Amino acid sequence: MKKRRILHAILGTAAAVVGTLAVLPAPAQAAWKCQEGWVCLYRNDAARGTVAVLGALNPRSGGFLGAVSDFRVYRYTNGMDLNDSITSVVNNTDKALYLYENSSYNRYVPGRNFRIDPHTIGYFTPENDNVVSSAVLA
Repeated sequence: MKKRRILHAILGTAAAVVGTLAVLPAPAQAAWKCQEGWVCLYRNDAARGTVAVLGALNPRSGGFLGAVSDFRVYRYTNGMDLNDSITSVVNNTDKALYLYENSSYNRYVPGRNFRIDPHTIGYFTPENDNVVSSAVLA
């Protein structure tokens, strides 16, 4: 009988602790650290928030192509559309990254382009924020 009471007390305490843990707020999402040799595209400024790491732009990936002609088919890790929403870029490769305002690298429609030098972080200003739709690593 005594063992049963002790067991009920332990189980009750464990249930209370588990219930408490379930309602505690989750810690803030840690920022994604862009690895050496990668290009990381961020939704938020200062290289934080949701990120997109595209194999086509990452020389160390098996899917490296060196270019993405249309961001509309890509998503950030949170599922948001990548097109016209990039606010900061980390280029940790040995090549310059060129981002274009229009898809297909402005081939059919004139538009702005932006160069992000190797091993640098690029920030978009309010005048050119969220306007990139394609990219080339060259």
